[in-house]
Amino acid sequence: MKLTYRGISYEYNPPAVETVTGVAVGNYRGLDIRFRYTKKALVMQPHYNLTYRGVKYNNQPNTENVSVSKKSHLLAMENERRDMKRSRSMMDRAVAELG
Repeated sequence: MKLTYRGISYEYNPPAVETVTGVAVGNYRGLDIRFRYTKKALVMQPHYNLTYRGVKYNNQPNTENVSVSKKSHLLAMENERRDMKRSRSMMDRAVAELG
C-alpha cells in the first residue's frame, strides 16, 4: 500500500495476522456477531532496562504478584514516612522562627 505523509511517499505493508472465527455470539440488526482469535500467540516484546535522565525503568509492566497484606503494609509505611517528613518540616520551621 503506497502512502504519503508531508509530501514523502512510502510503501506500507501491514502485518498479516492469521485469525480463527469463533462461534456466533449474538445478532445485531440481522447480522451475526462473531469474535476472532489469533491462531498463534503474538510475539512478546523483548525486555529492556532503560534509563532516562538518570531514572531507571523498563518497557514491561510490573507483573509482580504482591499480596494484599504486603500492599497494605507498604502503604502504611509510606503514610508514616510522609507524616514524619511533614512533622520534621514543621519543627524545623518553628525552630527557625523562634531562633
